[in-house]
Amino acid sequence: MDFNAVNQFIKDITRNNQVAGTVDVVQGVGEGGSHSGKRGRNVESRQKGRAKNVNRRAAAADDDEGDSRRTITTRKRPAEDWVSDKAPAVLSSGGSENEGLPLMSIPERKREREKRRREGLNLKFNELALMLPRSANGRLDKEGILIEVMDNLKRLNKVIMELNMQNQNLKSEIDELRQEKAELRTDKTYVRAELDAAREEINTLKADHLMLWRKLRQQVNDSMAMGRPSNPSDPMLDVALRTKLLGEGNSSEELQELNNVDTSKVTSHNECA
Repeated sequence: MDFNAVNQFIKDITRNNQVAGTVDVVQGVGEGGSHSGKRGRNVESRQKGRAKNVNRRAAAADDDEGDSRRTITTRKRPAEDWVSDKAPAVLSSGGSENEGLPLMSIPERKREREKRRREGLNLKFNELALMLPRSANGRLDKEGILIEVMDNLKRLNKVIMELNMQNQNLKSEIDELRQEKAELRTDKTYVRAELDAAREEINTLKADHLMLWRKLRQQVNDSMAMGRPSNPSDPMLDVALRTKLLGEGNSSEELQELNNVDTSKVTSHNECA
């Protein structure tokens, strides 16, 4: 069907309606006088309204010329050409399980979901196969992958149990070492206190010995200045005198005279001390 012929047919109908309206108006004036003239004017206005409606329809038809032509031409095309121009399927949106699936029938959606599920499982199996250690059997199927995974999990669980036992033993040893450390710390504090006391005692003895030595040295110096007595009253003074004489390099006769001093006094002094 040609669109130009249809458009021309619509224009002819519009023109005929306009002519018919004019004829009705003329007949109304000739037959009925003034009353008929009013009726004719009413008819004329109605005819004009109808003509305007027809003109608007014709303009709308002109605007839709391209769409109508495409529709008419499409109906004439064979079925195999219609499949090639079919609009692509729109993906569904939303949070349902059909998200991302094209708009299709229920069986097709089920097949698509099953296909996607199998693809996801295959990807997971491939990841498991890559995580497993290299096997001498070569490439494994799904059952072989599951068997290897179960064996590895059993072995890992056994290792985890052994590590837990070792951890418990280490905790016990750590507690014992902490207890020993506390005891050693107590012993260290006690030994440090004893050492401090011994150091104080040593310092006291050093001070006493130094005072005694200075006293003896003063007595020796006084005896040497006043002349050496034949029988010294203090045996420790004799020891100091012999030490001084030996240090000053005196003669052997003087040393012999000092050695003749009664040793009983020295012995009695030591017993008293």
